[in-house]
Amino acid sequence: MYGNRLNLMWCGWPIALRSAGLAGVLLCLLFAVGVRADGGGEATEAGQSAQLLAMVGDDELPTAERKAAAVTLLDHEEADAQEVLAAVLPLFDVVDSAGRRELGERLARRGSDELVQTLIEIAHDREASRPTRQGAVAALGRHREQQAAGALVKLAVTSDDPVLRASAFAALATLTGRDDMGRDVKAWQAWWAAVEPLSESQWRQHLFESLAQQRRETRQYQQTLESRLVEAHRSLFRAVSAEDRPGQLIRLLEDPLDVVRQLGMDLAVQRLVDDRGFDEPLRETLRKRLDDPSPAIRQRATLLLRDLADGPAADRVARRLADAVEDVEAVLRAELLMMSRLPRIEAVERSLALLNSPALRDEAAGAINAAVDADRLTYQQGVRALRHVRGQLDAGQPPLPSIVLLLGRLGDEQDWRRIESWLDSEDDAVKQAAARAWADSDRPLLPLVERAYDARIESIALLTAARRGQSTVTFQALVQFEPEGEQVTERWHRALEAMAGRVSGDVVLGAVRDLERRGASSSLCRRMLAAALEQVEASSRSNASGQRVDLLLARGRLRIAAGEPEGALADFDRLARLEVELTDAQHEQRQRGIIRARIDLHQIDRAIETAEAMLNGRLAADHETDDEAADGGEGPASGLRENDSPMDLLFAAADERAAADDVDALKQLVEGIRRLTGASPNSGISQRIEQLEARLSQLRGDGDEGRVEPTEVDAEPTDVEADAA
Repeated sequence: MYGNRLNLMWCGWPIALRSAGLAGVLLCLLFAVGVRADGGGEATEAGQSAQLLAMVGDDELPTAERKAAAVTLLDHEEADAQEVLAAVLPLFDVVDSAGRRELGERLARRGSDELVQTLIEIAHDREASRPTRQGAVAALGRHREQQAAGALVKLAVTSDDPVLRASAFAALATLTGRDDMGRDVKAWQAWWAAVEPLSESQWRQHLFESLAQQRRETRQYQQTLESRLVEAHRSLFRAVSAEDRPGQLIRLLEDPLDVVRQLGMDLAVQRLVDDRGFDEPLRETLRKRLDDPSPAIRQRATLLLRDLADGPAADRVARRLADAVEDVEAVLRAELLMMSRLPRIEAVERSLALLNSPALRDEAAGAINAAVDADRLTYQQGVRALRHVRGQLDAGQPPLPSIVLLLGRLGDEQDWRRIESWLDSEDDAVKQAAARAWADSDRPLLPLVERAYDARIESIALLTAARRGQSTVTFQALVQFEPEGEQVTERWHRALEAMAGRVSGDVVLGAVRDLERRGASSSLCRRMLAAALEQVEASSRSNASGQRVDLLLARGRLRIAAGEPEGALADFDRLARLEVELTDAQHEQRQRGIIRARIDLHQIDRAIETAEAMLNGRLAADHETDDEAADGGEGPASGLRENDSPMDLLFAAADERAAADDVDALKQLVEGIRRLTGASPNSGISQRIEQLEARLSQLRGDGDEGRVEPTEVDAEPTDVEADAA
């Protein structure tokens, strides 16, 4: 029936070609693409097919060469299908099983109803050789046709050749994607009975679902095997000693299987997290993975080497970018991220080009930002980048964070107005990028500090103020900021302290008074005064001495309030050594501070001496300005008022000691107050003294509520007290 179709088409193949071995195959391939060996022009399509047909049918050629020619012929679409089939089928008798499978697959690609029918006839022809029939069966298994399936089922059921039946079962599994029925004849018969009545579209749908299920099951099975393999390697890695793990990691990273190399990347990342260290052999192995066949591994290797700040890896990535060898977006993104940390001149041009990529524009701008910071961008490249960024923004494209930063590095005043408007952007990322750009510039910080209430700007504003803030208006705005939360408060304190060392001492004093009224911590105020003092003492300005006096007085007062009397006395002592004349108000403030500090140090006698000197100084001033004559007796006059500051200090200290049940200190204070007020104090002072004496008697438990007689104190005054006198 089909015997006439098996006539071979001989074309008088040259004797020289028959003896040329592999060279003959290559020459045949040249003919297949339309080139004559003698260079005389293009061969006709018919001539090429005829030459290939002759070669396939030449029994004197090696089998491998005949098979290669058959493969080329089967790919030659212009060749007649029946002639090709007639020439190729005899090869099934001489090639191995792998060759039969390959030729069968190639035959299936030339699918047509006529060819399928011919293959069915050959598969059922008992006169044909077993290998030829097997080849036809294998080709039928690659045809997704209903009639091919029916023919294979029939052959599997009726053939008495077990080898041929096995081939039919295998072809059915290939055609249908059904691996679950194996060689179960009844199962295949039942299946065929169900699908035979299907229409063409129904058959296609059924076949699609079966093959999709097969792919899912195959993928699941493969994943199971891969998972088991990965776990085995992971267990082996854990079992080796710490010293041997770098070598084991290298072997995993060089494994031919993707899943094993992925495991190697997982373990390498974990090694970085654990801060285990990467020696040079391991680093070099990771650098090789920059050219890994798997894009996922190339991406992960790039990012890991970026985190390791590996310079040689950055050099390789820069060359890859310059040569444009990468076309996978995720890997390109990783390479640009590498350049944003380790910029290289070679990568700048490609980074500029990738600004045109919507998917990679952000990372490309980041790489260019890093190049600008590292001074690796030429003037012309900077102009191009700025022109490109402005063009995108003018076209209405939303700004990306890295684009905002790039504009801040390259832009002019007009661009900065645009950046300032982004400080109020509804996009938090853009707002934060604008704040970073502002912070990285040398522009005034007031716009940032005024927006420190915004959580996206707060830390940038406060940290930048601490780093470079020096404007009075910025400092005053910073003082008015009200932080919320412990971390924000700590950053605010650091910024105030740092800026206090850069602005005028008078401004700092005003800020400290404001902060005190608002209940700010004494520690903050003292640190601010210390920073201002350090700046003033290093200054050569004409008003520096006056500012130093006020700063020392303010800090001494705060130190007393904070329970640091020794530090306060040190500040007051520094005032005595300054080559500057204190005003009356400054002198009084210093004396009051000395009195309070001495009391807190339990140097009560010396505190009273300072109070006495202060009161005598006041009386002397009163004699010079008062028209009324004063009593000239020894000691303070009886006209002392209750609200005189020294006396207030002494009475307040006495009340504190009474409340603390400190008998000795209270006794000293009462005696001192008695001595200072003289024989006839006014009624208010006298009443307060009597109250203190009653409390003292109560504490002593002696029932004696009589007055405490003052004792004479004959002690040499200290330097501080002598100066006060």
